[in-house]
Amino acid sequence: MVAIVALAILAVALPAIQSALDDLRNGNVVRYSSAEAGYSVEFPGDPQVTRATTIVNGHSLEAVTASAQSNRGVYAVTTVELGSVVQAEDAQSLIQSTVVGLVQENGGQLSENRTVTVAGEQAAQGVFSIETGRDYHFLVLYRGSTQVILLSTMNNLGDSDAFVDSLRFTD
Repeated sequence: MVAIVALAILAVALPAIQSALDDLRNGNVVRYSSAEAGYSVEFPGDPQVTRATTIVNGHSLEAVTASAQSNRGVYAVTTVELGSVVQAEDAQSLIQSTVVGLVQENGGQLSENRTVTVAGEQAAQGVFSIETGRDYHFLVLYRGSTQVILLSTMNNLGDSDAFVDSLRFTD
């Protein structure tokens, strides 16, 4: 079930990531805040925000993606309020099911997956590669009933870590 949710959400999120803006060349770093999802994160310029709805097990879910692109890579945060779609299960199982769905949806090969703590929440952070040789750095966490996925394609792991480290929850 969780893998289905992750797959449906990713089908919506990945095109938005690829069509993002490119402002980092001007040194324009913007702290973007989503009052609705209760987070802020630093992007290279003003992110493009897209919304897409998908149906999972008869429930309508809206994925909200904020994304930006620079000469160093693509940055994106996707949030989905799952409500009662996902029943209570331990956080680590939910997170790992999402990671598996994320990698499988992209035909990727998982090369790194570690458990971390972000703002007091359990999370998975790692890297997967796709056939084209592109590496995706990810962070997956659940905050209450909200799924949060950060994806980036930076070649430099330090840039990816800086993006993840800039995540703040505002509520």
